[in-house]
Amino acid sequence: MQNKENIRNDLLKKRFAIGPEQRFKQSENIIESLINSDYYKKTGLIFTFYGTEEEINTEILIKQALLDGKQVALPLITGQGIMEAYLISDLSELKADKYGIMSPDPEKTTLVDPQNINLVLVPLLGYNSHGYRIGYGEGYYDRYLPKLSSGCIKIGLAFRELLAEDLPVDSLDYPLDEILTPDGFVQLMDRVETHCHSAEFSPDCKRSFSALIEEAEKKNYKIITLTDHYDKDIIAGRSHPGTKVGASPRDGEWIFDLGKYIDFCLMEKAKLEAKNSNTELLIGIEVGYQDYLAKDYMEVLPQYPFDLIIGSIHTMYRNDFAVYGDSLYNQGKQKAYDEYLKALIEMIESGLDFDILGHFDYVIRYSGFENPRMYYRDHNELFDYLFKLLIEKEISLEVNTRTRYRQIISDGVDWGMTDPEIFQRYYDLGGRMLSFATDAHSTGELHCLISKTVRTLKNIGFKQGTFFKQRQPVFYDLL
Repeated sequence: MQNKENIRNDLLKKRFAIGPEQRFKQSENIIESLINSDYYKKTGLIFTFYGTEEEINTEILIKQALLDGKQVALPLITGQGIMEAYLISDLSELKADKYGIMSPDPEKTTLVDPQNINLVLVPLLGYNSHGYRIGYGEGYYDRYLPKLSSGCIKIGLAFRELLAEDLPVDSLDYPLDEILTPDGFVQLMDRVETHCHSAEFSPDCKRSFSALIEEAEKKNYKIITLTDHYDKDIIAGRSHPGTKVGASPRDGEWIFDLGKYIDFCLMEKAKLEAKNSNTELLIGIEVGYQDYLAKDYMEVLPQYPFDLIIGSIHTMYRNDFAVYGDSLYNQGKQKAYDEYLKALIEMIESGLDFDILGHFDYVIRYSGFENPRMYYRDHNELFDYLFKLLIEKEISLEVNTRTRYRQIISDGVDWGMTDPEIFQRYYDLGGRMLSFATDAHSTGELHCLISKTVRTLKNIGFKQGTFFKQRQPVFYDLL
């Protein structure tokens, strides 16, 4: 994959090659489509850029919007890396900034609170089918877009030649809701999350449920499945058998009251429905497997209206190996990973009824090995057996990006995704059910690295992602 600077240079050349006449014609088509859209008709305040000679000509739109009685705001650079929106009432209130871009004169215009903006039109050099853009590298819009309200629509305007599917996407890049080209609105891949947590119910989560939903709405998620941790008997990193599944939590136990959890989710789901949110909340749970708990789980969990159950293993030899990993990792990498894969197989064969196999590579996160990555070639027989079980029982394989994301933010190193040969083998054996998850615990993590990961798996041959509703698989296209 090229780096961003090389991609920018290539896209600048492509844009220049379009030529002035064609750029103007494409601009007219884009603005006409926008003005005829419900987005434009329903908005009261538009925040748009003033296109340069080589960008989309937005002057047509600005004039029409003012004639239509809409409020129009344009960006003004007010400091290093800082952009604000200012309302204008006439084009005469614009003047060239230090870059030569026509911008509001702050002495003649009014500063706008980002929370009051209904519709934002975003310039870009290139875009992909996940709604990500590449700009000029200054990051003004990536910093400004998160300030907008969850109901604000963010539309990128693009010449048809500027599609760039191989676009590098960083964790700080902010996706758009729509991309508009001369040919109309581009079909973007649905944003679906099948594994995330809240501070209300998961002890290791730093972000509240309300912050999770706010981020999901701002990033235009179609589906958010809350899957808080239910690791029965785990207290301070050790397994302490004592009470039954469904009992009230003991002090420090990594579980929650199942009834209260369901009531909370149903209440929050109703709130989203009442305000006609584009984001639907589904109710899930991440169950921490231990062999002696399988029967209890099977008796209790069906009593609750879960959309999704994730089967995960965080515990080996009665220890949470994120806290007490010596008994696992002191065996060496090969043996430790073998034992973990065997435990996943045991969980499936136990009869535990779950929908998604959670983070099959979780064991690498806390290993401390110089090269912690897991490779198909080192565990081929175990992987083959595991995948055949998943396929037979119609359990989806989770593609979890959190391990990779944690490495990037902690060490500044990107290992790349889990060995693609693992997914290739799953595909070759007939596996088609994949569930994409960020396993988000903190603000900003939703959708991180999903775009990169989907691209790799599409190259293998996967065509659909899977989420679950009322314990039934629902499929959506990978783009």
